[in-house]
Amino acid sequence: MQTLTIQVKDNLVADVIKALEKFKDNVKITKDPNLELDPHFYERREKLQKIMDKIDQNPSKLTDFETFESKMDTKVPL
Repeated sequence: MQTLTIQVKDNLVADVIKALEKFKDNVKITKDPNLELDPHFYERREKLQKIMDKIDQNPSKLTDFETFESKMDTKVPL
């Protein structure tokens, strides 16, 4: 069995489910629990992954918290 994702306008959900009923022995309809909690889950995950990839590509620009705190206490420019 393959998994597909479809996006359906709110006003057509009932019609799409009704159309799929004739395949009920071969099609399983489930709701994505991630989208139940956050409708923009996958978009947010993709943005976060891009941010993490940028960080991984150039970690030299990162400062650990202890260094940051020390520099802030002594007012040394980062």
